[in-house]
Amino acid sequence: MKDTFANRLRIAMKNNNIRAADLSRKTNISKTQISNWLSGKYKAKQDSIYILSKVLNVDEGWLMGFDVPETRKPDDSRKTDLLKEKINNLSSEQKDMIIKIIDNMK
Repeated sequence: MKDTFANRLRIAMKNNNIRAADLSRKTNISKTQISNWLSGKYKAKQDSIYILSKVLNVDEGWLMGFDVPETRKPDDSRKTDLLKEKINNLSSEQKDMIIKIIDNMK
């Protein structure tokens, strides 16, 4: 079951002991916009969700209401996961080429 963005934002703010005014200051997002999100009038766009998730230290998917863990993975870990996923989809020859490229970068 999908929870609402407004409810998840409220939970994340409460867990971080942060008020809308403080969140506004830390994110450079207007208090009015945050209020509109909390009331359920609007949902945040992807760029705002990313900023909110970093400041509130929650996963973007969780913040959007999906049934995923609340805890946000660090950006470096995300890059490593993405690289692993992309490399796994390469042929053996392509993997060899990537290894040579990385070796040349050192």
